[in-house]
Amino acid sequence: MWSIIAFRDNSVEVVPSKWYDSGVCAWPKRNLKQCIDQQLSPNLKEFRYLKGRKLGNDTKDFNIAQEKANIAKTTSDLSTNESSHENDNNKEHSGNKQKRRVCQQEVQSKKSL
Repeated sequence: MWSIIAFRDNSVEVVPSKWYDSGVCAWPKRNLKQCIDQQLSPNLKEFRYLKGRKLGNDTKDFNIAQEKANIAKTTSDLSTNESSHENDNNKEHSGNKQKRRVCQQEVQSKKSL
């Protein structure tokens, strides 16, 4: 199962459903593509934990989840009324945004084969 998560930096990503629980999403420190492909279980050593919110229901198909995430990226106002201090805490996450997009495109290409 896949979940669509909106992070505090207004990025939207598709992650394995087991990475999200009660407003917190596990995010791998490295090897993102491999972790997504294998849907690895989160652990304290290899994952960091970021606040986010789930958009919609989980889906079984990665490609459908990715389509929904792309729609959310272009049509939703995901901004919140957070203080700048809270946004400063998310700089590490936002620095990975481009890397995540590239890896997700690779995963999507692999899944469509």
